Amino acid sequence: MNDMKKFASCVAGALAVLLGTLLAAPGLRAAEVQAVRVDQGPKIDGLLTGEALDPGLGYMMRRGVQTGYVRVAYQPRPSDGLLGRLVRQFFFSASADYYWGLAGNLETSKLELSPLSLRTEGGEQIEMDVEIHRDVLPFDFEVAEGVVLPAGPYDFTNFKIGFDSSKHRPVSLSATYNFGQFYSGHYDDISRQL
Repeated sequence: MNDMKKFASCVAGALAVLLGTLLAAPGLRAAEVQAVRVDQGPKIDGLLTGEALDPGLGYMMRRGVQTGYVRVAYQPRPSDGLLGRLVRQFFFSASADYYWGLAGNLETSKLELSPLSLRTEGGEQIEMDVEIHRDVLPFDFEVAEGVVLPAGPYDFTNFKIGFDSSKHRPVSLSATYNFGQFYSGHYDDISRQL
């Protein structure tokens, strides 16, 4: 079976299992499904938690939700020409995360794309990411004293550009610039590490 057929087969099987889990019988406290990645294929996860679930000492981000995750990555290694001499490996990926209430209403979604990420033959890493968010706040949320986000839907997009020099060098540098929208405002953050 060629790589594309393996990839399609894995995606179809995992989506079928995920859909079955998300449509599970009423009264279910929790269910989880995972599809194992095949070579460079996708990883698909899903989780359904009912309101009756009590994790005890465990950590849960939210109660009474259905979640679905899809991750797909392609990581080729160029072997010929100028790219083969400069780039050790490319990293292309896409992921989608969704949270629904038990009634089926979308609460949060995040689509993350890495259109360009690479590691050079010298060990440096360069990455560019895009995140597209939708968050529906069920009630007003006070972010800081006197700063309140009103209830309702928010759509915003963030970008990230990063560079890491090789760790085997005597001095290494890591720099990241995150920018874009954040709920009803804007977000800019620069981090540097030497």
